[in-house]
Amino acid sequence: MLQIPRFRFSVHAVAGGRLGEGILFLLAAAFALLLLLGIWPRLTAFVSWLLLSSLDARNPLVLNHGDELLRIFLFWSIFVPLSSDPGHSPEGPGRRHLSVFSAALTIQVCIVYFFGALLKSDPSWRVTGTAIYSALSLEQFGTGVGRALLDWPRLLRIATLGIYYLELLGPLLLFVPWANRRIREIAIVSFVAMHLGIAATMRLGLFPWVSMLGWVLILPSETLDWIQRALGREPAGPAHRAAQDRRRSRLPGMAVQALGVYLLSAVVIWNIRGLGLKAEEMSPVPLDCVMLAAQLDQRWNMFAPKPNYICGWYVAPAVLADDSEVDLMNAGRPFSWERPSDIAATFPDFRWRKYLMNLWRPRFERYRPGLPSFLEWRWERANPGTQRIERLMVYFLWQDLSTGGDPPVRSTIIARD
Repeated sequence: MLQIPRFRFSVHAVAGGRLGEGILFLLAAAFALLLLLGIWPRLTAFVSWLLLSSLDARNPLVLNHGDELLRIFLFWSIFVPLSSDPGHSPEGPGRRHLSVFSAALTIQVCIVYFFGALLKSDPSWRVTGTAIYSALSLEQFGTGVGRALLDWPRLLRIATLGIYYLELLGPLLLFVPWANRRIREIAIVSFVAMHLGIAATMRLGLFPWVSMLGWVLILPSETLDWIQRALGREPAGPAHRAAQDRRRSRLPGMAVQALGVYLLSAVVIWNIRGLGLKAEEMSPVPLDCVMLAAQLDQRWNMFAPKPNYICGWYVAPAVLADDSEVDLMNAGRPFSWERPSDIAATFPDFRWRKYLMNLWRPRFERYRPGLPSFLEWRWERANPGTQRIERLMVYFLWQDLSTGGDPPVRSTIIARD
């Protein structure tokens, strides 16, 4: 049975059936479109955050850091102007904005990488430089480009050390007081290039794309002007810009500012407390309640402290009434124990991969009984009138790549029916 995480809320869990979920998805799409067009940006950002938070709480087993980051960016965006249209933004046209929340958005982007680097405490990141090679060896993640790079271990060692120190030191470049615009542009381009490389070599869902969006959000206003000119649109003149900057620089009310200071402080302290702890060991204190309700709790342990060395795939042999066996994880094809030629292709998409890889973890064991029931329902729906399923077993077949060479394939029974 689904358990909504503590301090979370979920309208989706209450809605239940297909009709209710369909209405919520259409509502989310409508508000996302309004947000994209810059119409009522703060209201649409709030509703988009609310609906996304509700959906995430309903489906915790299929989420990755991209979902977490998108939800957090949406929350901070509620308090900053997202539209340059004076008819849609309460603060008038122009781009410059000064508030605790605009600072929080910048600091939040930095937190993802700085604390992510601090959590990468294993020598494979800091000394031997083998972390990326290990990550690309996990066939459930790697793309064709990623697998091809395994033939270049020295290049991957350089990339590992480069990415580690970029994550650790790169965010600090945003706060250099000299030539800040140019240095910030260099930092942003470096991180965007890093994420493009990640997207080309690994299947990580939304994460690289949402991360790049975060860097776009904190581009210098002068850079945005240059981009606007390159697109053939002339930005506002100096006199008009100065007047609008003065309006935009007015700080929001003290209560809202105090909320921003509290939330930003709580986020920083939460990340500091998380160093050296596992996710399940994080214990909230009373002062965390508002931060947790805003769903700003976070942990950026991407491949930290080291990459996972478990490479695996699922099989679900089902015995039919005539004693034949089909694999319900493989579209009902004849069952086989052979290792797939492309393990990544055995997962329909990154959501399924995240869900199934989570089911293998002992702390998600209570969710396992739902899988065979779903597989049987899917089989019967796709094959009406066929033979009844007599027995069904779901296995996770895996190899521990940390031993090197060609490790033996082991099996874990996930569920049975």
